[in-house]
Amino acid sequence: MGKDHHGADLYAWDNEFGSEKKVLRPFTASQMLVSNAEYLDFVEAGGYTKLGLDSWWSEEGKRYVLDLDVTGPRFWIGKTHYRAMLEAIPMPWDFPVEVNNLEAEAFCRWKSHQTNKSLRLISHEESFHMRQIGQKQTSNSNLNKYASPTPVNLFGGIINGKKVFDISGNVWRHSVSVLTVMEGFKTDPFYNDFTLPTIDGFHNHILGGSWISLGNCSNLNARYGFRRHFYQYAGIRYVCSDNDYHNKVMKIFDGISIGKQTTEHFTDFTDVTLVQRKPIKNWPERFGQLAADQINQESHNGKVKVLVAHGGVGRSTLELLKNCQDLNIDYTDTTANSLQVLEHLLEYSKIQWYQQVEGNLVELRDFHMKDIETSDRILKEKGNSISYWQADYTNLRPQLDGYKVILADFRTNDAVKEIVHLASKLEEGGLLVLGTIEMVQPNMAVTNKTMEFLEKMFEPVASEGSLESYPHIYKETRNKHQYAISYFSVWRKISDQDIQDQHQVEEESVSNVPTQYYDTEVYYEDQAILRSYDQFHFGEGLLGVKNFPQRMAEVCLEMCQKYRSGMTTALDAGCGPGRTALELCEKFDNVEAYDYSQGFVDMMNDNMKKRGISNLKAYQGDSHKQAELTSEKFDLIFGCNLIDRLHNPESWLRQSKQMLRVGGLLVISSPYTWRDEHTNMDKWVGGFLKDGENYFTVDGLKEQMAPEYVLLEERKVPFVIPDKDGTYQYTYSNVTVFGCQEKLTQ
Repeated sequence: MGKDHHGADLYAWDNEFGSEKKVLRPFTASQMLVSNAEYLDFVEAGGYTKLGLDSWWSEEGKRYVLDLDVTGPRFWIGKTHYRAMLEAIPMPWDFPVEVNNLEAEAFCRWKSHQTNKSLRLISHEESFHMRQIGQKQTSNSNLNKYASPTPVNLFGGIINGKKVFDISGNVWRHSVSVLTVMEGFKTDPFYNDFTLPTIDGFHNHILGGSWISLGNCSNLNARYGFRRHFYQYAGIRYVCSDNDYHNKVMKIFDGISIGKQTTEHFTDFTDVTLVQRKPIKNWPERFGQLAADQINQESHNGKVKVLVAHGGVGRSTLELLKNCQDLNIDYTDTTANSLQVLEHLLEYSKIQWYQQVEGNLVELRDFHMKDIETSDRILKEKGNSISYWQADYTNLRPQLDGYKVILADFRTNDAVKEIVHLASKLEEGGLLVLGTIEMVQPNMAVTNKTMEFLEKMFEPVASEGSLESYPHIYKETRNKHQYAISYFSVWRKISDQDIQDQHQVEEESVSNVPTQYYDTEVYYEDQAILRSYDQFHFGEGLLGVKNFPQRMAEVCLEMCQKYRSGMTTALDAGCGPGRTALELCEKFDNVEAYDYSQGFVDMMNDNMKKRGISNLKAYQGDSHKQAELTSEKFDLIFGCNLIDRLHNPESWLRQSKQMLRVGGLLVISSPYTWRDEHTNMDKWVGGFLKDGENYFTVDGLKEQMAPEYVLLEERKVPFVIPDKDGTYQYTYSNVTVFGCQEKLTQ
């Protein structure tokens, strides 16, 4: 099923594009749609009475009947007349009955009881198949014959040599299938909420079109559906079938945090980077494979009880299930939402999630297990089982104990406290399989607390995987990434003494993520923050990536030369400790630089004196009041990593345009990490939907700089920032160069 984006028949709603395959067992279907006469038997059997409600209706259906005091189909007037489109007419008993999905479902349950057969509404796939194989079909659709339903034995076609009526048209068929999306689905940017709000398990297909279905509505690939209480010109075709169908929908994981985790675990990173040590494609996958190889080298009798700690969204655990057998896995993570991803994947063999692109803009991504990697195969056939637990790794639940193997992937450089606690849950002789970003290898010259503990309570186990380290990276947005180097090691527990008595662990925080965002003024006067910015501006580049403020000075000078702007005056707005401004002083006659932090300004003045620079004027100031800080006009105004940290970036852009000399350039550099704590969303320059389309920051900049200035050039410049947990931010600053239109022709 599904339409090809490149097909000749181009018009379709977004949910019709994609593909899905289904193998159907033989089934039987009613020869006709259910008529008013046939439905009358259900009504007279007490279908809408208490007896009927208790016997044949779902709980949702009961609420519909009782809340609205329903006694029969809405288009019936008593049992004598029918409410047609223009007037009430005597009841046409041979017309198809028009009901909602809840009434249709109740009718099928009653009909099953009457016939002693298991009957239900037709599924989407079954209706699709009937339309495909029907021959010599005629239909009451597209207003081609009548402006009303017609008798249920008037139009039809031939299926397997038998006459089947209303294979399509007349009235829609209610379906047992809930609305879903197919493989390859993408939202249409011009109507982005047409499909996704209906993929909730509460909207069921209506199938085959009706007498008034025009154009696409009666198309074979049409996918329309409504809430089950909703009325359309829709009736009933029932089937006797053993086929399964979509009775619930796949969840789309939509949180920013879970989205970037899922991207790391279930996609391969193949982008080109400038880091010296190139990342492997997928560390969680590799870690799970290395751990599986190690487990398989052990000789085990019976089931192996395994604890997976910091399992995230589950790729490493999936690799254990695929490559090992007879494992009883307790899969854990600190966040319950993360556990749901693997659980969902094992149930559906597929997951979908939203990956943040910029601001509130996201893209839908998916991952599929291979056809041979079914849940039955990697669980039942291999003798594996899995349980899901949210965990605190300094205080695990009592039942999480007695493991032969513990697997843990740590992304912090001080994991010793958690390792000590995990070790207490491991049997003597059991394996501790670690991924760490601090080196924990035997016979290390420089030791650490983790290594001290491991050498006392464990012995190292030889492993090919421990012979190398593993650089890896994952995408947070299209510009921001997280980079780390992990080490694989395996340890066998040699002592089962009271571990807590063997090693005292200091109470230290290992998290690099603040629990709250500081007030801007307080943040930029924090001494630790000032030191980190000083290192970023005046230290060597990291991971083989050049010092960023120095590189940005080179870019600014290159642009000034390329577009022939003056070299008299330059302004560095939000300059931090001022490395870029200091470099610009070598080519410009005069440079001004300001920052909100007086601490940064003091650092800049100190470095200015050390370098003997006399053409730099440094001062404290607020970018929102930039025009009040100086009376000068500039050949170059440079704002680096600034606009997404301002309360009102439009104000700064407007002032900067007014402060440029004729022929001057405005160079804006930013990764566009918009956050509400810095800028209210209604003030964002981009990173949101506008008129149904993705509206990126570059789009907003071009609009706000027009008509006086145009985008001359755009490029990405990487920079690396070390985090306190031992990982690194690898980020691209998107550099946009704005100047007057005439610059494009120079």
